[in-house]
Amino acid sequence: MNKEVQAERIEFATEKELWDFIKTLKSYDAHVDKSKKEYWGGQP
Repeated sequence: MNKEVQAERIEFATEKELWDFIKTLKSYDAHVDKSKKEYWGGQP
């Protein structure tokens, strides 16, 4: 039982880190997209 609880905790912590990472990537992507659009005159 103790091992199961520990595993769940690790999974949750990793998932939170993963979501933080994804959020960072998404905001970075949005920034890059904006820069590209400005560079290419609004074309995708």
